[in-house]
Amino acid sequence: MEFVRATLIINVTTMLKQRLRKTDILARLGGDEFAALLCQVDRKQTEIIAKQMIEIISQKGRFTQGYPTNVTASIGITLFPTHSNEAQSLLACADQAMYLAKEKGRNGFCFYQGNP
Repeated sequence: MEFVRATLIINVTTMLKQRLRKTDILARLGGDEFAALLCQVDRKQTEIIAKQMIEIISQKGRFTQGYPTNVTASIGITLFPTHSNEAQSLLACADQAMYLAKEKGRNGFCFYQGNP
């Protein structure tokens, strides 16, 4: 089963990297958590990219041939410098927004809603 999980992580990473631009950065934070740093985008562009990422990830069975998979994504979004200008704070805000997306039913995204 660990092989399936590793294959899934690798395949999701590959698909997400193909969606991002060369100026964007994708990092695996641990387990099944990723962070994407999108450069030079506004709120609307970020929303479009988040929807595309969810669509890529939610395609059943796409990532592990021969093994049934049901992969969902919960994306938390924070904006620089609106919500913070410090990396740790931005990650914490994105994490809060991600948990809100999970509470709303997964396979979705939420923008950070705290006070800037």
